[in-house]
Amino acid sequence: MTRQAAPPLWDHQRQAAEECFGRPGSLLHMGLGTGKTRVAVTLLDRWEARVALVVCPLSVIPTWMAEVEKYSDRPWRTVNLHKGASRLKTAKAALVSAKHHDQPVLLVLNYESVYRDPLGSFLIKEAGLDVLVIDESHRLKSPRGVQSKYVYKLSQVVPRRLALTGTPMPAGPMDIFAQMRFIEPRLFGSSFFRFRARYAKMGGFGGHEVIGYKQVPELQNKLASVTFQASRDVLDLPEATHTEIRCELGREGRKIYNDLAQALRAELEEGEITAANGLVKLLRLQQLTGGTAVVDEVGEVRVDEAKAKALEDLLDNVEPNEPFVVFAQFRADLAAIHRAAANLGRRSLELSGGANDLQAWKDGAAPILAVQIHSGGTGVDLTRSRYCAYYSTGFNLGDYEQSLARVHRPGQGRSVHYYHLVTNETVDDQVYGALRSKKRVVDAILNHLKENYDA
Repeated sequence: MTRQAAPPLWDHQRQAAEECFGRPGSLLHMGLGTGKTRVAVTLLDRWEARVALVVCPLSVIPTWMAEVEKYSDRPWRTVNLHKGASRLKTAKAALVSAKHHDQPVLLVLNYESVYRDPLGSFLIKEAGLDVLVIDESHRLKSPRGVQSKYVYKLSQVVPRRLALTGTPMPAGPMDIFAQMRFIEPRLFGSSFFRFRARYAKMGGFGGHEVIGYKQVPELQNKLASVTFQASRDVLDLPEATHTEIRCELGREGRKIYNDLAQALRAELEEGEITAANGLVKLLRLQQLTGGTAVVDEVGEVRVDEAKAKALEDLLDNVEPNEPFVVFAQFRADLAAIHRAAANLGRRSLELSGGANDLQAWKDGAAPILAVQIHSGGTGVDLTRSRYCAYYSTGFNLGDYEQSLARVHRPGQGRSVHYYHLVTNETVDDQVYGALRSKKRVVDAILNHLKENYDA
């Protein structure tokens, strides 16, 4: 069987490959759906890589395996190191076989596994990697994170390094240091404290919070020297519309919500809450907007069905077999999505940290897919559906933008409709306002609560 030739590169992909080819380290800051993986595969071929490692989210491993097969003309031996009882044994066997057959070998592994010994040490000391690819590199933004520190150590023995992300700085410029540390350490060195002292203005509680930035043109120029950037504007996509669906908490849900919000305001006034430690309390507030309260010594208690009923009404307005994706943050919200589907006599599947029914949904086993936004927002194709609802979003701008592009991306041939379920007079308003304006969501909510308290 003759292999089908890969389609030609888009203009921006060709430009990206040309710019990155001669550099030891590069960042592909390319919008979702713009074809970062295709550029990476092209570079692997042009570099004539022999032993390459891709580190990516677990859900994206199958995508990498398929993309290399689809876009490369070389006879790659692709190896999913997440599978199997012994990752080290699998990696060694693949390298021996590839060398025997004179094949290039691509090892693909998820973030949670790459640093673990004995494989982690083997990759540094014995694997002979000549290319390291980090997909969704913003996941390594924490300089002290064990995965980030390991990838930096690994990068020191790999001559070519490539990072891919659509959101390199989801919470601000400080996020870029740890990524640049492994991409091109000569830019900012290996000390985060020196980096922060040069580019951040410190203040806030104890003088330990970033309140602004300085030397910004210098920072931008340094990043530009190793970065190729392309936004989603390069894509010719069908129209996408956004609609808010409003609902009201019932009496019991409203009372619990108001009591919790008032307690949080009081702690803000006393200076006990900052963006760093207020997230757990804000998560409880957001979970309440979906109808679930977390009660001490009891656990999760269902107290309201307003948002669940709004979702059920929305689903009832589309044809029963029409594919529909619903994103949510919490396990309780996923359960509410499944109940709404069942109430209409429709089958639903799930993509989350605990379930992966993506392929079954793509194959038409059910019309409705409940997706945990952190698990399903990255590296998956949901273009089977043109309808997408948000039961809840969480507070991560990067996760939200990634999820939008899972439906509205190349391969989508129909106009896309997003529906945002918003519970009135709750944090939902501030969450969506901050996401739309690309602000730091937790800060925006806390500031809003503080202003209302002061008023």
